Amino acid sequence: MTGERPGHPEDGDEQDEPAAPVVAGDGPTGDGPLSRLARTAFPGARAVWIAAAVVAVLGVVLLARFATASLPPLTGTNSVDAAAVVGHADKRERVCVRDLEVPAGSARVQVWMGFPEAAGRPVSVTGVLRADGLRERIAARFDDPRGDYKTIALPRPSGGRELGRATLCLRSADTSIDLGGASVQRLRDRPLSDVGGKPLRDVDVAVRWLEADGRSTSVLDDLGTAFERATTFKSGTGGAVLLWLVLLGFLVVGYLVVRTAATVERRSIRDLALRAAAFALFGGIAWALLMPPFFGADESEHFAYAQHLAETGQRADRARGAAPAYSTEQALLMGALHHNSTILSGGSRPRWDDRWSRAFERQDHGASRRDGGGYSESATGHSPLYYGVIGLPYRALHGALDLPQTLVAMRIFNALFASIVAALAVLIAALMFPRVKAAWWVAGTITALQPVFSSISGTVNNDTFVNLFAALCLLLLLDGWRNGPRPWRMAALGIVTLLLPLAKITGFALWPVVALGALVIVLRHRDRTALGTVMLIPAAMAVGYGIWAVGLSPLLGGGTGTLVNTHPAEGSSAATAGSAAVPGTSRSTQIDYLVQMFLPFVHLTGDHWTQKLPLFSVYVERGWGEFGWFNAKIGDGLIRSIGVALGIAWALAAATAWRLRHSWREWGGGALILLAAVASVVTFVAVAYATEVPRAVIGEQGRYIFPALAALSTIVAAGVGAFRVGAVRSAYVGVICAGMPVIAVIGWLSAVRDWYL
Repeated sequence: MTGERPGHPEDGDEQDEPAAPVVAGDGPTGDGPLSRLARTAFPGARAVWIAAAVVAVLGVVLLARFATASLPPLTGTNSVDAAAVVGHADKRERVCVRDLEVPAGSARVQVWMGFPEAAGRPVSVTGVLRADGLRERIAARFDDPRGDYKTIALPRPSGGRELGRATLCLRSADTSIDLGGASVQRLRDRPLSDVGGKPLRDVDVAVRWLEADGRSTSVLDDLGTAFERATTFKSGTGGAVLLWLVLLGFLVVGYLVVRTAATVERRSIRDLALRAAAFALFGGIAWALLMPPFFGADESEHFAYAQHLAETGQRADRARGAAPAYSTEQALLMGALHHNSTILSGGSRPRWDDRWSRAFERQDHGASRRDGGGYSESATGHSPLYYGVIGLPYRALHGALDLPQTLVAMRIFNALFASIVAALAVLIAALMFPRVKAAWWVAGTITALQPVFSSISGTVNNDTFVNLFAALCLLLLLDGWRNGPRPWRMAALGIVTLLLPLAKITGFALWPVVALGALVIVLRHRDRTALGTVMLIPAAMAVGYGIWAVGLSPLLGGGTGTLVNTHPAEGSSAATAGSAAVPGTSRSTQIDYLVQMFLPFVHLTGDHWTQKLPLFSVYVERGWGEFGWFNAKIGDGLIRSIGVALGIAWALAAATAWRLRHSWREWGGGALILLAAVASVVTFVAVAYATEVPRAVIGEQGRYIFPALAALSTIVAAGVGAFRVGAVRSAYVGVICAGMPVIAVIGWLSAVRDWYL
C-alpha cells in the first residue's frame, strides 16, 4: 500500500525512500573501543534497537514472572486425565487403581473422586497402598462431596527413591464414589484397575502424586527436570542438552531478528527471505524436539496414514471398515504413552518415566508396521499427496531408527516445508510494498515466529502443505497483479490451485480468491494478451488433474485420483454439542454463525455461540496461545495483550490505506486479494463448523486460519506505512521484531510447564 513505482525488487536493488530511510540510521558515534564494539554489536537504526530494548525489558519481566510463579508440587501422574466419570463404586465397594508408579519425592496422592450421595456430609475414605513390597494403610476425610482431585497423605513418603509398580485400593463406608478418568490405550499384559472386582477395560481412574504439603515449585526451579522428562521416548535425539541449546537459540534468534530489522536497508530480498525461512525452521525444530510423540494436533492419525502408505504403497481407507487405523507398532507406542488419556486437556501429563519407554522397546520387537491403514477421523479423507511426501524420511530411516526417533525426523522434514511459508511472506510483502524493506521483514518475522504456526510446523500434519500452497498461490496472484500475467507463472498458478484441495479440503477456500485475483489481473493489465494468459490457469488445472488422476495418484496407492476429498466430520449423521457442521445445515444458519463470530450480539436466526467474543476465542486464544491438542497454553494476560496488539496493527494498516487513498490504483488490487484470502478462509471454516445449537467447546481450531497467514502477516506489515519515514516508524518495526521472539519463547516454555511440570 505504498503507491511507489511498481516492479518486483531484485536482489540488492536499493529502492529505499530517499529521505531518512525506513529503518536506517547511524549507530553510536565516537572512535573509542566501546563505541566500535557497540556499532559492531548493534548496527543500523538506533530507534529499532531502543524500541527492541524496551520490549526486551518487558519480555524479561514477563519471563521472570512466568518462571517464578508457584506451581503445584507435582511429582508425577498415571497419565490419565479426568475427562469424565468412568466408574461408580457403591458404599463399601472397593476400588483398586493398578499399574501405578510412585515417583520419588511423593508424599501425597490425589484421586479424582466425587460423592454424589453425601448430601453435604463429611465423607471418610480408607484403603491401602501396595508398592515394592510395602503395604501401607491410608485414610482421609473430605468435607466437599463435589467431584475433584481429593488429596490423601501417604503414611510413609517415598523420599528420594521410586517405589516402583503400585496398586492403590480405596473404599468408603459412608457413601458411594464416582471416579473420574478417561479412555486409555495400554501396553499388552498390564494390570487393569477394577471396581468391585470388575475390571475397567477401556478406561482408567485419574491419579496424581504430589510432594509434601506446603511445598511448591516453579518453572525456574525444575526446568532441568522438565527437559530431562521431555527426552523420554526420544533417546538418540540429543537429550536435555539439546533442549537447553534450543532455549539459548531463542535468545540468539531474537537478537538476529532485531539486528536484521535495524540493518534491513542493506539487505537483499533473497537474504531476508532466507533469514525468515531459517528462523521459521528453528521454531519448527524447537517444537519437534520438545513435543511428546503424537502430541501434535491429529498427529497420530496423520502418521498412521503416512506409515501405511510407506510400508504398503496403498492409501488408507476413506470409509469405516474392519482395518485398524494404527499399525501394531504404532498402537504399542500409543499404549506405552497412554495416548488417549493425556492429549485432550492439561489435567494429566504425558508419561515421562523411562520405564515406559523401555516397556515399549521390549514389546516392539517384531511388531507389524503394515497392519494399519484403516479409517481415521482426521486424515484418511484426504488424498495421499502429503502422506507420500512426508513418508520419505520414514522410508529412508525407519530401518535404522526406532519409531519415536523416526517421528522426530519426519517432524523436522515437515518443518522444512513449513519454513518456506515465511520466505514467501517476505516475497509477498515485497510485491505489496516494493520500496519499504522494513515491511518485508515484518511480514517474514510474524510468519516465522507465530507460536502456534511453529508448533504445527514441528509435527506431522497436512496443514503444512495447504499453508505452503496457499502462500505460493498468493505470491503468484500478486506477481500477476503487480508485473502482469506471464505464461509460465499463470500455468504454475493453475497447478498450485489444483494442489490446494489435494493437500487438504480447506484448500478450496482459496479457489474464490484465485478467481477474484484473475479478474483483478485482467482489469489492471487490459491488453490483448492478458485475458488469454490468465486463461492458462484453468487450462493448467485441467492438465494437472489429468496427470494426478491417471498418473500420480495411482503411483501413491490412491487409485484413480479424486479432487474432492471429504473431512470425515462431514459424514456424521447428527449434530452434537462438539461436532463440526452437518450437511444440510441451513444457509441462513451458516450466515448467522459467521456474522456472530464478528458481531456476537447480532442474532438473525438464533444464538449460535456460547463464547462472548468468538473471533477472539478461535483465532487469538487458539490461534496464538494454545498448543498440541489444546493441552498447553499461554497465560490469559499475554493472550489479551496479543489481541489488543493485533487490533492496533489492523488499525494502523487501515490508517496506511487512508493515507495512501489517492494512489489506491497502485495498491488496491493487491490489498483486495489479501483481504479476500483472509475473508474466504474464515468464511469456509465458519460454514464448515456452523451448528444450530451453541457448542460449549468450540469446534474450530486457530490453526485453520494459517492458509491466510502470509496474507495476515502482510496486512499487519502494512501498518509500517502509517508512520512517516523516521524514528517512529523504526521504533514500530523494532517493537514487532522484538515482540515476536518474546511471544515465541513464552509459548514454548508454556508447553514445557504444562507438559512436564
